[in-house]
Amino acid sequence: MSCADVGDALRMRSTAIPAGVDARALLADPGIGFAKTVEHNLALLKALPEIASRAGVPILVGTSA
Repeated sequence: MSCADVGDALRMRSTAIPAGVDARALLADPGIGFAKTVEHNLALLKALPEIASRAGVPILVGTSA
């Protein structure tokens, strides 16, 4: 999955907005450290601006061990 795919997936998976949640109340987590390689994690971190743009909401980075 590319970084662009991650941003697109974060946007498409949101069921909150259709359920009536204000978009300004949402954050997205790209899943750093969750079932990813070090290389993939680094690529995601470098691409956070693109991911945020595609996701349409602010990004919150919460790492997993």
